[in-house]
Amino acid sequence: MRARLVLRATLVGGTAALLVAGAAAAHHSYVAYDLQKQVTVQGTVKEFLWVNPHASVQLMAPGPDGKVVEWSIEGGGPGRLSARGWTPDSLKPGDKAEIVLNPRRDGAPFGRMVQASVDGKRLGQQGANQGPGRAPARPAEGRGFRGGAQT
Repeated sequence: MRARLVLRATLVGGTAALLVAGAAAAHHSYVAYDLQKQVTVQGTVKEFLWVNPHASVQLMAPGPDGKVVEWSIEGGGPGRLSARGWTPDSLKPGDKAEIVLNPRRDGAPFGRMVQASVDGKRLGQQGANQGPGRAPARPAEGRGFRGGAQT
């Protein structure tokens, strides 16, 4: 009887661990995004959320037909973004922003932020083709980035 209880507890615990591990792996996967493609979206910031695990931007931008499209854009976590000079006020509702992103493979208006600019001022670089908020493999345009400022 005791052996059955131990076996049942082990099976339940093991199943739970596999489910949690699968969810964590899916969360940290960028398979939904085309990391080989970059799209530049210009529009007005509707909302900027400075939250874990990833900051996010809702950007209202004109679509190909001229109708406004709401883009949902995932950025790095607040810790990584602050290390690159971002603050919770880096993007504010009403700001005119230009965001370079890796688009979703299915064409939906979602993206993984690569870099962002407000009023022509570039915010700390996200890091193309690496996970949101990670430093670029090589400096962009031949210049390095330190704490969000170009060097």
